[in-house]
Amino acid sequence: MNTTRRIGALPSRPYGTARSLAATVSGGARAAGNAATGLVLAGTALAAWTRWGTAPWRDGWVLAVGAAAAGIVCGVLRLALGGRDGDARPRTMAAAVLVWVFAACFAFSMSAWFHELGLDRRATARVSATVTGCRDRYDAGTQCDYHWWLDGREHTSRDTASRPWPDGHRVTVRVDPARPDDPAVVGRGYWALWIGAAVGATGTPFALILLWIAEVT
Repeated sequence: MNTTRRIGALPSRPYGTARSLAATVSGGARAAGNAATGLVLAGTALAAWTRWGTAPWRDGWVLAVGAAAAGIVCGVLRLALGGRDGDARPRTMAAAVLVWVFAACFAFSMSAWFHELGLDRRATARVSATVTGCRDRYDAGTQCDYHWWLDGREHTSRDTASRPWPDGHRVTVRVDPARPDDPAVVGRGYWALWIGAAVGATGTPFALILLWIAEVT
């Protein structure tokens, strides 16, 4: 009796079951990754339109960072599983990261602008301040320490300067008389924040289009 088994006759059900399971898990990771991107957008939107340092502002960033971490896990899982659309998955993950980065750029720039604008509007008292410790930072311009007295107490804050003043130089700054511990307003230039907000506002929908293309092709 011929006992030789043909290779083609070997059962294929376990392999098919494994592929089916991998496809199911990959589909779940895809849905979870898209949901994570939605949560990143929700978190950054909350952070963008709430007051700097408040509980909702912090909650928005926690939500965004947590959702991004979950999205990375889902993307790595899809990459590890491979499959028929394996070539599309690196593009999908890259597009999702672009969405997160642009949304974070918009949220940070907008919340920082609202924060700086609020400080500027509340700073109605003019006081004389002594400048010390000026340092020229290439990434943030010249930074100096400003020391002033208000209601018998000395206050200090660090802010930008038009040039590296020598220690002891005196300038006039504006402070919030109701909140003397807030940073002094030396000079406010919002152009960098406006650029950041514009980049985030235009880059986010562009990256979303790239993400949609990567998912459907």
